[in-house]
Amino acid sequence: MAADPQRAMRVSVVMPARDAEGTIGEALESLRAQTIDDWEVVVVDDGSRDRTRALVEELAARDPRIRVIDGPATGPAAARNAGIAAARFDWLAFLDADDWLEPEYLEALTGVLREDPALDGAHCGWARVDAHGALGAGECCTATGDLFPLLARACALSIHSCVVRRERVLQAGGFDPAYPHAEDWDLWQRVARTGALFGRVPRTLAYYRMRPGSVSLRSDRLLESSLRVLANGAGPDRRVADPDPADAAGVDVEPARRWIFAVWCAGAEIALGRDARPLLDVLRGGDPIDLDPTEVAETLRQSIPYGAGRLPADWVAVWPTVEAALRDFLDALEERNGTPMLARRAAVALERMALREARGPATAGRRHAVGADALLSIADVYPPRGVERLQVAVAAGGEPLGLIELPVCDGAVPGRAIADAVAAEHAWELLGRFFAGGRALDAEAREAHDRDGWTAMLRELWDRPDWDGGRFYDPSQGDEAPGGRRRAPDGVIAVEVAAAVPDVEVDGIALRVIATVGGAGLGVVEIPAEGGLVRAQAIRAAVTTASAFELCRIAVREGIVGRPPEAPGGLRDRLAAAAASAGPRVPEPDRLVLGRRWPLAIGGAPNRRAALPAAAAAALARAADAAGEPRTEAVAPTRAEYDPDWIPRISAPAAEGAREAGDPTRAAQAATAGRNRDHFETLFATGADPWRYTHPYESLKYRQTLDLLPPGPIGTALELACAEGHFTVQLA
Repeated sequence: MAADPQRAMRVSVVMPARDAEGTIGEALESLRAQTIDDWEVVVVDDGSRDRTRALVEELAARDPRIRVIDGPATGPAAARNAGIAAARFDWLAFLDADDWLEPEYLEALTGVLREDPALDGAHCGWARVDAHGALGAGECCTATGDLFPLLARACALSIHSCVVRRERVLQAGGFDPAYPHAEDWDLWQRVARTGALFGRVPRTLAYYRMRPGSVSLRSDRLLESSLRVLANGAGPDRRVADPDPADAAGVDVEPARRWIFAVWCAGAEIALGRDARPLLDVLRGGDPIDLDPTEVAETLRQSIPYGAGRLPADWVAVWPTVEAALRDFLDALEERNGTPMLARRAAVALERMALREARGPATAGRRHAVGADALLSIADVYPPRGVERLQVAVAAGGEPLGLIELPVCDGAVPGRAIADAVAAEHAWELLGRFFAGGRALDAEAREAHDRDGWTAMLRELWDRPDWDGGRFYDPSQGDEAPGGRRRAPDGVIAVEVAAAVPDVEVDGIALRVIATVGGAGLGVVEIPAEGGLVRAQAIRAAVTTASAFELCRIAVREGIVGRPPEAPGGLRDRLAAAAASAGPRVPEPDRLVLGRRWPLAIGGAPNRRAALPAAAAAALARAADAAGEPRTEAVAPTRAEYDPDWIPRISAPAAEGAREAGDPTRAAQAATAGRNRDHFETLFATGADPWRYTHPYESLKYRQTLDLLPPGPIGTALELACAEGHFTVQLA
C-alpha cells in the first residue's frame, strides 16, 4: 500500500527553552496556527527556573502535539540534540522559544519537499523584530541545491528558516556543543557536506526576536567559534563520517572572510559603546589582506543595530552612541590590516548607508541627509556644524528618483547647486514626466520615452514640431532663418536655444556661438563660414551635436526643476521666459563668483555649478586674473562659487590668449586608494581651517585623474592651494 504523501511530510519541531515564560506561549501558538496539522513540537526544558515548563504543560494538556522533556541543562546545542533524539517524525525544524513562524511555514516548506523527492531540506526567508515589535527587512538565502560552497564561507541560513531531513542531521552528527555560539551554522555546514540538496521558498516565513546586548555579551566567543567553522569549511571535517566526495576536501575560503567575521562581532561590541579593538587580537600574525571598505561598512550596518537590539532603520538614532567606538575600531582595523585609507572609506560608506534609512533630515558623522522634490523650489541647505557632505534624496511629485551627494563649503550648499545636480543625474526621467503631464512613467510610457523622447525634446526646443530626429543634426537640411540675419564682425555671437535663430554674417572663416538655454550658459561651438555666412540650420546642427546630453540637462534644469508640473507653458515657453528674466549678473559685494573659462567645452565639470571655500577666495581670484578668467569683484568675501552660466562675451583672440597663458596641463593616471575627488572636497568642507591636514613645510603627494580632478572649480581650488604652498599634487 502506497504511503500517504501527507504523512510522509510530518515534521518534528525541536524547541529548546530556558526561562522563556515571557515568549514561549507566542512561539507555540505560531505552531498551533499552522495551516497543516500533522506535526509535533518537542519542547526541551533546559533547566528553567521560572514558569516555562508549567506553561508548556498547560498547552500540552489541550494539544497532544505538544510534548515537553527534560534537557541536560548544558546549553542549546545539547538541548536540541535531546529533542532530535526524542523526535518521532522524519523531518525536523528548529524553533527557539522567543521566535515564531507564519501560519504557512510548514505547508510551504513541506510543499517544496513533496514536489522534489531528491531534496533533503527547504529554506525560506526570515526577518528580525526589535523589542518594540518593529519588523525589519526580510533576509533570504537565494541559493538552492548544494549549499556547501556557500555555507563554507558564511552562515546563509537562520536556525528556524529550514525544514531538513532527520536522517541527514544524524549523518552530520547533530549539534556540536564545542561550538556554543555558532552551532547552527556549524550544523548547516556539516549537513550540506553530506551531499544534502536544498529547495527554497522565496517568502519571509520566520521571525527572530532581537534582545539588546544578547550578542555583545558573547561576541569574543562568537568570533572564536565562527573562525573555527570557517576553518572547517576550508578543509576536511572528521565529524562527517560519509561526506559527499565533491565537498569532502572543503573549498577555498578567501582570507578576507576572517576579517569580516571580526568586523561583524566588533559591531556587537560597538553597539553598546564598548571598545571593540581587542577582538582584532585574534587575527594577529596574519598577512595583510586588501579589504573592501563597502563590505566592511555593510557588515557594520547590520551588526551594530543587531547588537543593540534595533533595526537598520534606527541607524540615525544609534549613531551618536556608537560614533566614538566605531571610529576607534576602524582606525585600529586599518592599522592591523594594512588596507590604505580603509577607515575613512568605510566610515563614508557607512554614513551613506545609515542615512538611506533616515526619515527626514538627519546627520550621521560628517554627512547630512535631506529630501528635495525636483518639482518644487529647492532652497539653500545649512547642515549642522562639522558636516562635510550633503546627501539629498531626490523625489518628483513625491515619487523617489534617487540620491545625489554634494560637498559642503562654509557650512552651506546652495539650492542652485542642488538643482544643477538633480538635473545632471535625473534629467531624462524628469523630461519624461514633463511630457507625460507630471505623471510617473509606467513600463509602456518609459519605453515610448526612451524611443521617442529625444526627438520630442529637440522638436520642442528648436520649435520644429514636424522634423524627424536626423534633420536636427544635418546642417544642409534647414529652412528659412526665423531670426532674420545678423552680423558678427568679431566672430562671436550669443544664441539662445529657446529663441529664433538667425543667419549670421561674419568677416572671418568661422563663427563662435555662445549657446545658452533659458539664459544659462551651455558652451561655445565653432562653425565654419561659407562665403562669409553661417546659416541658422548650421547653428542648430552644431549646437545639437556638440552639446549631446548636456542640452537635455540644462533644459530640464532651467525649465522643469523647481517648477510644479501644472505651471503653464511648454518647455520652450518656459525656457524663453527664463532667458528673458535672466538679465546680467549683479555682483554681490561679499561673494566671489568665478565664470566659465575659454575654450568653453560643453558637458562634464565645466557645466556643473559648485560652491567653493571662502578661505581660498583670494587665491582663486589671483589665479582667475592670471588665466584671464572672468570673476566678480568681492571685498572680504564670505562665500565663493563657480557659476558655469556666466559666460562673458569676450573676443576669440583674447580668449585664446587667456587659455594659453593660464590653463594648466592635466595629464594623470589612476588615483591611489582614497585620494579621490571626495577626499579633496572634504578639505574644502572643514570650515575655518580648510588646510588642517597639512603644514606649510609639509608635502603630501597625490595622484589624480582627469575625471576625479576635473578642469572645474574643485581642480582650480586644489591647484591654488598648491600654489600657496599648502600641499603638493604630483601628477603622473
